[in-house]
Amino acid sequence: MLNLYPILDVSEGYNDNIALTANKHKGDFLTTVLAGFTLDFGGGSRNGAFEYDTLFQTYAGHSQFNSYAGTNFLSLSDHETLSPTLNLNLSDSAVIGSITGGVLASNAGAVSSQVAQSAIGNTSGVSNDFNLQLDQRLGDFVTASLSAQQDFSSNGFQTYYIQGGGPSALYALTPNLQVGGEYKFLDFRFSNQPATETHSVQALARWNLSELLRVELTTGIAAFDKFGGKTSLQAKPVGNGSITYKRERWTITASGGQLPSGTGGLGGAGVERRGSGTFSYALLRHTSLNFGASYSEFVGGGSNSEFLSYGGGVSTQPYKWLTLFAAYQGFQETVSAASKVSALTTPIGQTAVSNMFALGLSVTFDAFDYAL
Repeated sequence: MLNLYPILDVSEGYNDNIALTANKHKGDFLTTVLAGFTLDFGGGSRNGAFEYDTLFQTYAGHSQFNSYAGTNFLSLSDHETLSPTLNLNLSDSAVIGSITGGVLASNAGAVSSQVAQSAIGNTSGVSNDFNLQLDQRLGDFVTASLSAQQDFSSNGFQTYYIQGGGPSALYALTPNLQVGGEYKFLDFRFSNQPATETHSVQALARWNLSELLRVELTTGIAAFDKFGGKTSLQAKPVGNGSITYKRERWTITASGGQLPSGTGGLGGAGVERRGSGTFSYALLRHTSLNFGASYSEFVGGGSNSEFLSYGGGVSTQPYKWLTLFAAYQGFQETVSAASKVSALTTPIGQTAVSNMFALGLSVTFDAFDYAL
């Protein structure tokens, strides 16, 4: 079964720093149209979705920043049940174009690590994150997995690939608690930095405390042969944690950790320290509040960067096909490096701050479906 859902959001807003620069802020009113579609597919042993979104923006006083389908977002997810004991999970996401203060907007307030890296570069570029995992159940208690990933990024000052993967295993101590371990190898290739390898070993735990509360934890250590482009073997702690708590009218999610990263393209292979959280609350049957924040710090040798996103909004659905919303989104970006990176618009050691306020509407279309 194929289900096609068109997407159309229209908003009018004001941004006090449309170029996301540290100095000489340019504020302006802008009209934003988000258009695209979501394609759900599958049935039985397969289910997945593909989404495409593009932006059309017109500025009241700075027409040089007008953009028509110049920034694009794509995502793909696919789950396949290959046999009663074998599952495949695939995800892929791409960001194409320039991410600036005028482009960034989210009712939840949090942005992904991929968008944060694109915003730090503040130049037109392309990034793609691909992940694949096979899960094989071995008996009643053990699940073995094999993962593969490839990340690609190209901006105004660097192009890099990250490829790798590795095995992991989980043992069910109880029906709600699984523990295990993971090994992962990553190969980093840069256009202007030496190649780097990382080897990481981590302990894993997944705990479903109830139908409403889920916790996942990983912790371990990663060895870098060239951290930040410097020829030396270094070991760094790595890990990640997430929690999801749902109630009848509200949901809280939070995650954070430190993992090997391309450091936003500023300093070779390094680590990303990330944290994010969102909160949603249903005020009424068709009215809800959303708040969120995310923080990304990319650390690699002498080139480091930080990106902070925060905000919130309220939305109401007077009709099945129409949603009205009001939102605020704030951003802070800081870059520090041993030498100046000419492509960056934020001077080294300074902070760029952007605030955006928007009112808009979202139109919901009925699905166009097709039976395979």
